[in-house]
Amino acid sequence: YFGIFVANIITLFKGKRQNYWQGHKTWLHIWFNMPLIIFGLKYDSNEVFLRWLLIERKRYLNLFAEPMNVWYISKDTPPPATNNLMSNLGVQMKRIHDYSELYG
Repeated sequence: YFGIFVANIITLFKGKRQNYWQGHKTWLHIWFNMPLIIFGLKYDSNEVFLRWLLIERKRYLNLFAEPMNVWYISKDTPPPATNNLMSNLGVQMKRIHDYSELYG
């Protein structure tokens, strides 16, 4: 079954840009295929959905040996658990002093 699963995933991955999958017009296409910058979000332990999406993105991109290309920008020092999770997922952490640094 694993070989069939991988073959189907590879077909979906290659076909996404050709409109072969139902999610090509949704935010899921962006989430799984484009570089992401996350900012303005205080990532707490209750952000279960975001954590799940990041884990699924990592699992998906591992199938193709693709980098995460995700940056998490925070004004505050994230808690150690957040740093560990982001580091393990390959998310690059960036601390800023003011959000105006993003627009300058």
